Amino acid sequence: MNSSPDVIDTINSFPVAQIAGRTVFMRHIAHVHDGFQVQTNSVSVDGTPGALITTRKTGGVSTLAVIDGVRAALTDIRKVMPAGVTIKPLFDQSIFVNAALSSVKMGGLMAAGLAALMILLFLGNWRLTLIILAAIPLSIITALLMLYAGGQTLNTMTLGGFALAVGILVDNSTVVIENIERHLTLGEPLAEAIAQGCGEVAVPTMLATLCICIVFVSVFLLQGTAKYLFSPLSLSVCLALLASLALSFTMVPVLFMYLMRSRAASAHREIPVGTAPDIKRHPFMHAHIKFNEKFEQLREGYRGLLAWTLVESRRTVLFFAFLMVGSLLLFPLLGRDFFPQVDAGQFRLHLRAPAGTRLEQTQADFAQVESHLRTLAGAGQIDTILDNIGLPYSGMNIALSDSATVGPMDGEILVSLKEHHRPTPELVRRLRLDLPRQLPSMQFFFQPADIVDQVLNFGQPAPIDVRISGPDSHAA
Repeated sequence: MNSSPDVIDTINSFPVAQIAGRTVFMRHIAHVHDGFQVQTNSVSVDGTPGALITTRKTGGVSTLAVIDGVRAALTDIRKVMPAGVTIKPLFDQSIFVNAALSSVKMGGLMAAGLAALMILLFLGNWRLTLIILAAIPLSIITALLMLYAGGQTLNTMTLGGFALAVGILVDNSTVVIENIERHLTLGEPLAEAIAQGCGEVAVPTMLATLCICIVFVSVFLLQGTAKYLFSPLSLSVCLALLASLALSFTMVPVLFMYLMRSRAASAHREIPVGTAPDIKRHPFMHAHIKFNEKFEQLREGYRGLLAWTLVESRRTVLFFAFLMVGSLLLFPLLGRDFFPQVDAGQFRLHLRAPAGTRLEQTQADFAQVESHLRTLAGAGQIDTILDNIGLPYSGMNIALSDSATVGPMDGEILVSLKEHHRPTPELVRRLRLDLPRQLPSMQFFFQPADIVDQVLNFGQPAPIDVRISGPDSHAA
């Protein structure tokens, strides 16, 4: 085009307006030159300047899959970077997801192991224990299939529901097997004992399972964050229990028929405790008999205590009344958190200097806060400190950045503590009291740092959310 300039300086001679017969050129109102944007954003890691790239996943995608993909890509990116440039992943949220998964797995395995031990001690037969334990994974697998059909995902809450239900899943199978064993001891044939034993406990077992499910169904009547968080947990528990109920009257009788056929005639036969060959041949039965002897002693002691409470009813009522009053005195000391506090070893501190403060001065203020933070935390406590000051120019970065940051006079400090650190809430409390005295001209507030607190706060930077509800939502 004829009006396209050859060099940038020519733009200064462009006419932009006519005022009172005089031409106003670009050089009268601005100075066009080849320069750079004024810096409004600054990032440093442990005092070293750098650049920050925040990676966020979209909905419906696994956090672990995204982070694993980013880590795999960093291996190739490091090979093409200039010498002296380091790339370090910071504040990896998969740590919390993996920790939650490991905790749920360990809890489930411990619950299954303890349940197996109790069943073995009470029943004294490893085959019966195997039948009952088979119901646990099959019930969970059935519940997983139903969760998948309903569009749910495998997350911390659903896994927590399965871990909660592991100890309950064995109840239905235990009741069915124990009643079948009772019929066998009465001399009934195996098939008839199975049919009679299952039929007698069908209705009570179903009602007991439904009573447990009713407790968790009430969670679906909640509103807001509580319903969003705990509905998957309740759903996984209810589905696992219903699957366990169905398997107790289908799979368990079939396994009992095949595994106990050879021992049906001698089920629960009395074995002399002092017989050495029997002890070597039936170690589980020997442990079962010894356990039952101690259990009978405990039951007799409980029976005596129960008889005493019936005779001394006045003292019993006074004791429990005193216990109730004493418990009520502890009510003011109980916490009132919406969710149990999680010490993730991270916290997020937002700082704001007076309006109009230049970026260079804000950097100096942040350095002072960082130095004070290291002194207050003590040696060997802090792993990484990330300073993110101001806002970048990119519209995409602004859209994905912290909405609490409004300009070069404020920013946030993300602190990651080492593995064996002091309690994070204690350090946060000390900072709340100390920082306003050290820098009275600045404002300080803490934001959700780890993935648990961010989910509970729906990703919002506000430290406190207020929700108002009433019978008429249109009255306001």
